[in-house]
Amino acid sequence: MVNSLKEYKPANISVERGIDTAIKIRDLFLEEENEREGIFAHEVEINDLLPVIRCMVMGKEFFN
Repeated sequence: MVNSLKEYKPANISVERGIDTAIKIRDLFLEEENEREGIFAHEVEINDLLPVIRCMVMGKEFFN
C-alpha cells in the first residue's frame, strides 16, 4: 500500500483530494485483503431502523 501511495504523486493536487484518493486506495486494499481471507463485510445504516431492530443489530449475538 505504501508503495502504491509513493507511486501516486501528482504535482498539483489539493490536500483534500489527496486524502480522498489515499482513502480510496486503502479501502480497495482492505477489500482485496478481506476477500483473500474469506472475510465479507457490508455497512448498514442503522439510524434509519426502528429502535427495537437497532438494538438487535447492535447486539453481540446478531453477528454469531
